[in-house]
Amino acid sequence: MPCPACVLPSPPPLPSYTPSDTEGPYFEALWQVADASQAGALAGKDAVKFFMNSQLQPPLLREVWSIADASQRHFLGRAEFFVALRLIAIAQSGNLTEAAQLKPSLDRTAKTALPLPRFAGLLSPATEVCTCLSCSWLVYDGGVALACGCTLGISFCSV
Repeated sequence: MPCPACVLPSPPPLPSYTPSDTEGPYFEALWQVADASQAGALAGKDAVKFFMNSQLQPPLLREVWSIADASQRHFLGRAEFFVALRLIAIAQSGNLTEAAQLKPSLDRTAKTALPLPRFAGLLSPATEVCTCLSCSWLVYDGGVALACGCTLGISFCSV
């Protein structure tokens, strides 16, 4: 029997969050950009580079990482990435005065519609490019349109 002092504590569970119908396709499009190698995981240094485009201050981004990577694996899978995106949306909404308020805000706002998180260089007014003219957002990478949020009920219309 192992000694009680030698047993490592279990990591804290990942906060439970399911993206809304509006967030889901957008978060998925951002995941495709962030996980460009299609590895199914986003390493810490790649996540930092991606999340810096949110233009949030480093203390807030450190807190986002600490909450999303609750298991301390030093990478994010899709579910953890989606939690991080929601946390970034919460932080960008301007209702926080300090990073410590971020985690309680995830539970408190779980069913609240928030503006989608914004990332410099990855989001464009869709009406400039999208062919259906009913899209609310467009994700692009390197000048190539990847996906849009069509308000006609189509997850990804042709761009």
